[in-house]
Amino acid sequence: MSKVATLSLDARTNKWQAMFAGRVLAASPNKDYVITNIRTGRCTKAREAGVTDVQEIGQVETNTLTGIVQKVDKFAINERFDFLTEFVNMVADRTSPSLIVTGEGGLGKTHTVLASLKKSGLQDLTDVLAAAAPSEDDDEDFNASPTINAKYFSIVKGYSTAKGLYRTLWENRNRVVLFDDCDSIIRDPVALNLLKAALDSYDKRVISWNAEGFGDDDLPRSFEFRGGVISISNMPIFKLDQALRTRAICVDLTMNTAQKIERMEAIIKLPDFLPNFELKVKREALDFLEKMKDETRELNLRTLISLVKVASRGGDWMRRAEYLLTSI
Repeated sequence: MSKVATLSLDARTNKWQAMFAGRVLAASPNKDYVITNIRTGRCTKAREAGVTDVQEIGQVETNTLTGIVQKVDKFAINERFDFLTEFVNMVADRTSPSLIVTGEGGLGKTHTVLASLKKSGLQDLTDVLAAAAPSEDDDEDFNASPTINAKYFSIVKGYSTAKGLYRTLWENRNRVVLFDDCDSIIRDPVALNLLKAALDSYDKRVISWNAEGFGDDDLPRSFEFRGGVISISNMPIFKLDQALRTRAICVDLTMNTAQKIERMEAIIKLPDFLPNFELKVKREALDFLEKMKDETRELNLRTLISLVKVASRGGDWMRRAEYLLTSI
């Protein structure tokens, strides 16, 4: 008897998932890729489970995401990235206190934000401290000085507890803080409230921690946050807390397949994108990726970078590239 998997869009990862008996058989941002691999028997996990077909569910989330794509179609994807650069500058010069950037990963959000921050004149604090770390005696002055810290930005990646977020905001109270893929903060109600206070547009933003058992550490019960916040998330924008969206400038970089190719077209021409490879090779790799767009597992910059490296080796590179794109 034929077994059927369920196909749904995971709003957290923005990927289509085929599931059977609580197990993910295949996942990809490309819906047709998942369906084709299940129905043609190319998916090993599906074959092992005896699954031969898929049935779509989760139409509400699908419609919501489709609506977002249609809404932003009014603005070309490269124009939206231009907007992003200007909005980053607004946070860097304190015109605006906060910015939220959403959209599927692997298509240049973080790179654009970092490049814009540096072009605006800010320095990555990690690089500065690695070159000349302040001593324990002047560390507090270094953190506290608005004049000094207006020149720097700090990067926070990955998981953080609410208490960890509070410390991060305290230590960077006069800097621009970039939260890159820190979705644990958005899902934690306590951390979310702290972040709301930091993102607010009031002239004075006071962040407080009034819970019992605060502890005898070096953190104050409350402090004024004068810095800026930029948050980058792979979550769809409709999944973010409404209070966050209303407090910050929001740039949604959700893209359909054609827009992803269009964005990559612009990126391969940038001088800092794989500078050691000829434009001709990058062009050939992108043309092949566009040809295979309906079959590839992942359609993003990481895939393109891999293809460029394969293409640069010459020979029968397209055959190797096809395997790279379609193998599970």
